[in-house]
Amino acid sequence: MYSRNHAARAFRKAGRATGKDMAIERAPVTNAKPATAKLPPAYKRIEDNMASHFSTRVKIRPQENRQGNILIEFYNDEDLERIMDKMNL
Repeated sequence: MYSRNHAARAFRKAGRATGKDMAIERAPVTNAKPATAKLPPAYKRIEDNMASHFSTRVKIRPQENRQGNILIEFYNDEDLERIMDKMNL
């Protein structure tokens, strides 16, 4: 069985062999919500109704300050024109 000392020497030796520092990289810490955060049921219903109405994918992204964003996807110029017609624009 190897000792901790042996493992540390092997770790340092590997660093010299590659000519690189053997630093451990850590993922950056963010305060962002995970992408899989669940929408409240009322927002999910609105999202589904809008997606059905516009016949395209719709995403509601609420923020903590009671504001948010609505994303309506379109796939080409004709699709955008169709969505704008449904909005009476």
